[in-house]
Amino acid sequence: MASRAGYIYVLVNAAMPGLVKVGKTTRDPAGRAQELSGATGVAAPFIVIFDQIFADCDAAELTIHHSLERGGLRPAPNREFFRASPSQVIKLIMAAHAAIGEAGPIIEELDSIGIEYGKASSSWQYLLRQAHRYHYGLDDNLEDHDEAYRLYHDAARLGSVEAMGILGWMNFNGEGVGQNDRAAFQWWKEGSARGDYYCYASMAKAFIFRGKVENAAKCWIAFFRHRSAAVGSGPWQVHNHERWVDALVSYLMAVIDNGIPGTFLDEVRLHKNDILPVLAEQRTSKRASDLRKAACWRASWWFESDHNGTVLAPPPDSKQQAQSKDRRVQAVVDHIIESDGHNIAPDILDDIRLHRDDILLILAELRIKEGASNVCKAAAWRATWFIEDTLKD
Repeated sequence: MASRAGYIYVLVNAAMPGLVKVGKTTRDPAGRAQELSGATGVAAPFIVIFDQIFADCDAAELTIHHSLERGGLRPAPNREFFRASPSQVIKLIMAAHAAIGEAGPIIEELDSIGIEYGKASSSWQYLLRQAHRYHYGLDDNLEDHDEAYRLYHDAARLGSVEAMGILGWMNFNGEGVGQNDRAAFQWWKEGSARGDYYCYASMAKAFIFRGKVENAAKCWIAFFRHRSAAVGSGPWQVHNHERWVDALVSYLMAVIDNGIPGTFLDEVRLHKNDILPVLAEQRTSKRASDLRKAACWRASWWFESDHNGTVLAPPPDSKQQAQSKDRRVQAVVDHIIESDGHNIAPDILDDIRLHRDDILLILAELRIKEGASNVCKAAAWRATWFIEDTLKD
């Protein structure tokens, strides 16, 4: 959205004691006051008590309205009237004018945000920062998805493609708004049209959730092609590494679990050292579901296997084979303990059967290991009983 220069004005009306009207106009504020005074039902004229010109009056108005509303000074969310003293409002406008610059962020703390799309934009960064705080419960804020959605929506209106991508997931998951697949895909399509190719990855993941594998495959193709075309094309194309790795992880899982064509697996192989730590972290995350953890294990093991006739690494010698087996056995042991024997995937059960004796030996050592906690020893016993009782030949 292009910035519009204009005025933020403050009006008072003798017929509305205790209220001030704060609005914007690209014309003369006095003329705007006359228009409002001439409306039917207005008993007394509006008077301009203050006005200030801004390079982007749309962003300024949103910022000022949000500040006043957070202070509990807005009686009705769809009106521009505030129960505040004129001096309060004027001080806020002057502070906003001093903070909003054509090339700088709205407040100093935004310097550390690191928005991935390049140059800071005073039109939406403040709103995006506030939205993150409510969405994820950052700092002293409680999680409030309703407030987060409203702030993301305003940021998107001002052109934030990051907000568009998040709004897509909030609609898809029903966070802060009713669950709505159509609205979710509209936001992602808008974000992708504005250059955020990660919205294609979001659509691909959403299609997987809905069982529409063919559409997911098309979105993954669009994601990789648009990313390849975008590299180096503009100052915002810094390609946030965390999002890139997350997208590669999701693509790999889609290939393994859903049969998505592995056309772009070379990219996955190229970033193996970045992907494996992410998979390891998610396998032990308390917030990850058992299904997600199992998918992470399958993705981890994929790197040690041959797929579609392609060897991912040079053939190992006997020592390397032994080391690979030890790592695999230890990974299976860790998985049994972490899952406590629940929701073990079929391919993991096959590994347990294959390496049963090695696994039982590790568990036996863990049960008597000096320094191991009672919780750890108890988990090792449960894992042992799981193998002996559940996997009887």
